[in-house]
Amino acid sequence: LGVWMIQLATIFTFTCLVAGKAPANEKAPQTFDFNEIKPKAEKGDAHSQFLLGVIYHDGRGVLKNDTEASAWLRKAADQGHAQGQYCLGALYGSGKGIVRDYVEAYKWLHLAAAQNGPSQQDAVKACKLLADSMAPDQIAEAKRRAAAFVPRKEADHQTISQPSELDLLKAKAE
Repeated sequence: LGVWMIQLATIFTFTCLVAGKAPANEKAPQTFDFNEIKPKAEKGDAHSQFLLGVIYHDGRGVLKNDTEASAWLRKAADQGHAQGQYCLGALYGSGKGIVRDYVEAYKWLHLAAAQNGPSQQDAVKACKLLADSMAPDQIAEAKRRAAAFVPRKEADHQTISQPSELDLLKAKAE
């Protein structure tokens, strides 16, 4: 399993290095501007959540925080973001910032491998490496979880503005 961990860590590092490359239908930010990315991530933008996870994982302009990285990568992965799924799978496999769980690692890597994107080939390789260290029933369970996965969009975190005094006076007059 040690060789698998080293290979997966290498693949994960490469994915994070090219993390600024957005899918073809999205415009990628030129730099990792935390102050630009975080508000978008908080509003539910999956690619920004992925980038924020990478920022925390690598410590790019912030303190390195694997727990925070895994939380943001989970948000992106839950929305079906392939690179987020790949990186979350790698974290589950390594146990960095999250409890090590090979079934969950395989699930997320399998989901990423099924999508056409920059992480697809690496996810396929990682699944094969991980499968060599798993029991058949573990792989079956991971595939069952992957098949049951339904991406969900996060609701925008919009704040409801309080009515002004003028609005309250107008409402009373009506």
